[in-house]
Amino acid sequence: MKRKIVFFIVLLFLSACESIEKKAAYEQIDADELVEHIDAYVGKPIAVEGKIVHVCAVDGFKMKLHTPKGEILKIVPADSSIRFDKSFNNKLVQVIGIANETRISKTQIDQLEQEKTLLCHIDYTPCKDSLWVQRQFENGNAEDLAKRDIANLRLKSADKNYVSQITIEATAIKMKE
Repeated sequence: MKRKIVFFIVLLFLSACESIEKKAAYEQIDADELVEHIDAYVGKPIAVEGKIVHVCAVDGFKMKLHTPKGEILKIVPADSSIRFDKSFNNKLVQVIGIANETRISKTQIDQLEQEKTLLCHIDYTPCKDSLWVQRQFENGNAEDLAKRDIANLRLKSADKNYVSQITIEATAIKMKE
């Protein structure tokens, strides 16, 4: 009888370990596939490859990943205490994490246009680089930059009522080069 109980406990433990291992697994997908079918991947662990073309200089909390077709994915660390190093710039990487989507509605675009907000080129939120923003206003470039960004958002939302911003909350990043 003791053997059966021990066997059952070991079997239960192995089953739990297998379940944990499955939950930790991720699906390797093409980055452009993620963009095209984001609804199928929201909240799921995935891995994509692409080139990092920008690391936020303000706080190092965001990176901009280019997909092979030129789409942009926002990469943020899953652990908010981690900041990205600039050494990722212009490197081919594999990003492992959870996929999410934020939608910028046409109403929000209208509001950004009224406010003449200078936007972050990674995720279209108001730019946090206050020195850069100040320089743009002083140089007289702010209004043109704001108009350009709004025109870009309107173009991206032409076939939908929103702009999709895809974010990966990265649990691991591996250099490919």
